[in-house]
Amino acid sequence: MKVLIIAACLIGAIYAANLQIPVCGPVCMIYCPYGNVLDSKGCPTCSCNPAPLEKREDGCPPVLCKMYCFNGWKKNDEGCDICECA
Repeated sequence: MKVLIIAACLIGAIYAANLQIPVCGPVCMIYCPYGNVLDSKGCPTCSCNPAPLEKREDGCPPVLCKMYCFNGWKKNDEGCDICECA
């Protein structure tokens, strides 16, 4: 039985080497709702990916600055709100 387990491990290692699967170290115990940032080898790091920007019904990204504009936001060339007061 031990021989079969060792053989399976060796076959798995040879298969992984042929596929060039990266050997990654341990990952930090943090929860990342959008996944971990990957390094140059494709291994997860201790940093989280940012939340994706959701587009509004008009196809524009949301305005992320925190200021109140009495007359609303200025618009860019595409007609989307930008972080400047009108």
